Amino acid sequence: MIRRSTAKTQADWENLLAGIEANKEDLPEVEGFCVSLRAQLSDLKTDLARRSAIQIEARRLTRSIQESLVEGRDLASRISSYLRARYGPGSRKLIEFGLTPNGRRRKGSPETRYQG
Repeated sequence: MIRRSTAKTQADWENLLAGIEANKEDLPEVEGFCVSLRAQLSDLKTDLARRSAIQIEARRLTRSIQESLVEGRDLASRISSYLRARYGPGSRKLIEFGLTPNGRRRKGSPETRYQG
């Protein structure tokens, strides 16, 4: 099956309907099909417009999310720095805030340590 772009298909349907309209006296038997095709073309145009609006909104939301993440990461970093300064970088109190105290990291098993 040959894939065609939506724009090409839409243009083909419009040209077909225009040709039928110009020759409708000679083609009365296809009028029922033309009514259905016009309805499909109208639905297609409506759906394409909706999809375009949704894509624009999605891009706007993506930008907003990215800005929130950048600002939030900066604020979280500032708060973490403050807490480390307040309680000390090795304080176990930092664990309550989801932070790892310096000097308290788990070490690998003896088998995984460098044997230089």
